Amino acid sequence: MLRINTQFLLVLLGLLQTVSAYHAQSGEVCVQNEDCAYDGGWESCIEGFCVHKDLFPMNRTEFWGLIFIFFILFITNVGGAGGAGIVVPISVLFFKFDARASIGLSNASIFLSSLIRYLANAKSPHPLK
Repeated sequence: MLRINTQFLLVLLGLLQTVSAYHAQSGEVCVQNEDCAYDGGWESCIEGFCVHKDLFPMNRTEFWGLIFIFFILFITNVGGAGGAGIVVPISVLFFKFDARASIGLSNASIFLSSLIRYLANAKSPHPLK
């Protein structure tokens, strides 16, 4: 059976995050789409500023990233850990977000996970009573 060292996996994810995060930032001044399209057309020039692509049409990388993020958040929430810390590197890798948008997405996943767990356990009695 293949055993993967957890620390090695985390370092590898961190390296992939830094390599993949180099692209034009949304909000930079541009003249044409080529000024923004460093990494496969994730940004386009709209009214003189680089803007990240819309959600739809979704490309293959985004689709698999969405499946992966739902799977990871499901597993971590079932286990009792929030899982929001892994949202940042996943959103940088699969969705080409910058750090600011990734952290906002992570905070939103924390809020939604907490709300869902609260609603799921609202009618349960206290475990010590």
